[in-house]
Amino acid sequence: MSSCYDCPVAEHRHKASFTPARTWGNIVQIATEHKIQPSGIQIGHPHTAHASDWSTLVHSKNARRYNRVWKHAVLQEPHIWPSWEIVAQFQGRRCLEIGAGNYPKIPLEGGVFLDLSEVAASNLNARGLNACVGAADCLPLADSCFDLVVAWEVLEHIEDHQRTVSEVARVLRGGGAFLLSVPLHQHRFGPLDRAAGHKRRYEPQELAASLTENGFRVVKFRCPQLVKRLERVPGFESLVTRTYSCPAHTSYFGLPRPILNLAVRAGAFLLRASCGRWSTGPLEGLENETEINVLCQKTTGRTR
Repeated sequence: MSSCYDCPVAEHRHKASFTPARTWGNIVQIATEHKIQPSGIQIGHPHTAHASDWSTLVHSKNARRYNRVWKHAVLQEPHIWPSWEIVAQFQGRRCLEIGAGNYPKIPLEGGVFLDLSEVAASNLNARGLNACVGAADCLPLADSCFDLVVAWEVLEHIEDHQRTVSEVARVLRGGGAFLLSVPLHQHRFGPLDRAAGHKRRYEPQELAASLTENGFRVVKFRCPQLVKRLERVPGFESLVTRTYSCPAHTSYFGLPRPILNLAVRAGAFLLRASCGRWSTGPLEGLENETEINVLCQKTTGRTR
């Protein structure tokens, strides 16, 4: 299978190893000795700088909202999403996903999943996967231990998104891949973003600068078209905003699970069918786009 890069990437086919924080009194200490396998993650252990930060994380508005969402959502397989064409090339290698929820994107076997939602982490663990609750801007993982990190529609939810990108760079091996998806253009920020828990939208040049400063080069990018097309439908934005404003949306309005499962898979099909073509070069000429998928490669050093 050909690489997703235009240059070779070193292969590392052993399982990911890292050390979670050991005790409440030693929350941020990530030991480099006695490293354990991913299955050793302790669900519910604090991984942030202070116990108060941990409490803030798991009781935040975003965490509470997604606890409700993932309580009702059906766990999906990663191959149904548009990201799979890239991610599939990393099967058997060390992969981490930040903010997977019930819709993981990385290969399930051997993957490591981190989410602020205790419900999502529990759902993934119940499936036999390696998941923990933690903060994306303070990853409970050793340096240089992954070949791929995925943050799909995640960075826009995080207050300290710059530190999150820095943390991703820290845990990636040299030459490793970072696959991300974010909404574009702050002037488009509106009720739907607020309802979804977004902190911001991204300007392409600012996103490119942040990636470069943290030692990434953009390999390729694409701009999905589904939301852009739906926004042209009269009344669509108003309907979605009203839907998100209704508390029942976090429980998917009580839809039976078989119907909900079909709806999610139909949505995933539409996303795949309208995901756009990959482009190379600078992130320019994107004034009319609403979102972007970016594949980056970690270079050997960082510029800051």
